[in-house]
Amino acid sequence: MSAKDYFKSLISLDVESSGIDVYKDKIWSIGVAGRNHGKETFVNYLNNTNPIDFFSHMVERAPEFANEQFSRGSLTPFFDAISSNTASTPYGAALDLTNDLTSSKAVLIQNHNFENSMLAQMLKETGVQKPNMRYMTNMDGFVDDGKFLYTPPAVSDERTRASSLMDRYLRTNDPQVAQQAQTSYMKVAQLYEDEYKNATRKGAFVIDLMDITKATYAQAASLGLMDPKMITVGTSVDFLSRNLLLEGAETHTALDDAQRQIRAFDKLNELRSRMASGTLSGDDYSVIARLAKAQPEEAQRGFYKALKNTFSEIDSQGYTRILGQSPTP
Repeated sequence: MSAKDYFKSLISLDVESSGIDVYKDKIWSIGVAGRNHGKETFVNYLNNTNPIDFFSHMVERAPEFANEQFSRGSLTPFFDAISSNTASTPYGAALDLTNDLTSSKAVLIQNHNFENSMLAQMLKETGVQKPNMRYMTNMDGFVDDGKFLYTPPAVSDERTRASSLMDRYLRTNDPQVAQQAQTSYMKVAQLYEDEYKNATRKGAFVIDLMDITKATYAQAASLGLMDPKMITVGTSVDFLSRNLLLEGAETHTALDDAQRQIRAFDKLNELRSRMASGTLSGDDYSVIARLAKAQPEEAQRGFYKALKNTFSEIDSQGYTRILGQSPTP
C-alpha cells in the first residue's frame, strides 16, 4: 500500500511570515494543500492596500530574505492581492484555516514548532477559537500559550530519545549507539502510522515532515546506503525539493511549499516501504545515492547559515539565544 493510499485524509500546511518573532512579525500567507487540491490565503495584516507599506515592513523585519523574495517574484501574487483589496483579513484567514484543520485527519507540517507559535499568536490576536485538534497540549501535558499544533505524545517522546541517542553517537562514534539511534528514528515514523490507524481518537494530529525524512535516512543508513552521521542533515524542504523531487529550490511561497511537502512525504514513505520489503529499484538506489552525496555540502551550508544567523542576531539585538545571553541593560 502506498503512502497516498494509507494517509488518505491528509493536508499539508505552510505559512509565510515577515520574520520569526512571534510578537513582532505577522503571517502574510497561508497555504493548505491536499494531493489534488490546494489554496493560498493572503493576509492583509496591515489593513491597507499599499504594497509598499508591506514590503517596507518585511525589509525592516528580515531585509535579506525580503529582498530575495522580491527578486525571485515570490511576493508578486501577495502584492497583487493587497493592491486589488482581495486579500483576507487576519480574522477571516484564521477562521478559514481552523475549518480546514477540523476537516482532516492529519496535518503535515515542516518544523511544526514554528507554525504552532505563529498561528497561536494569530488566533489570539483575532479572537478565533482554536480548532479541536487531537492533541491540544505539549508533551508534558501543559497548554502552552494558546498553541494547538502538536505531534502525538508517543512521537514526541521517541523523537527526544532518538535525538539524544544521535547526539551520543556523534560524541562517541559508537556503532551500537548509531544502530539504536537509527531504530529510534524509524520507530517515530511507525508511531505516526499507528496514530493514523487509531479510529477511536477524534480530531486531526500533526505529522512533522522532518521526522519522516530522518526516519527514511535512518533506514537507508541501517542498510549501509547512507552515512549514519548524516541522518539529521538534509531535512529542509529546499534540500528535499532540489535532491529528492528534482524540482529546484524552494520558492518560499506558502501554497507551493505545502504542495512540495506532500509530494516529498509520499516519496519518502514509498522509499521506506520498499527498503523494508527489500524491493528497491535501480531508480530508488539512485535517489538515495543522490541524497547521500548532497548531505556533506548541506551540512557545511547549515553550519555557515547558523553562524551567520548568530552574528546577525547579536548585531540586531545585542545578544544571541544560542549562547544563552540576556540583553545588556
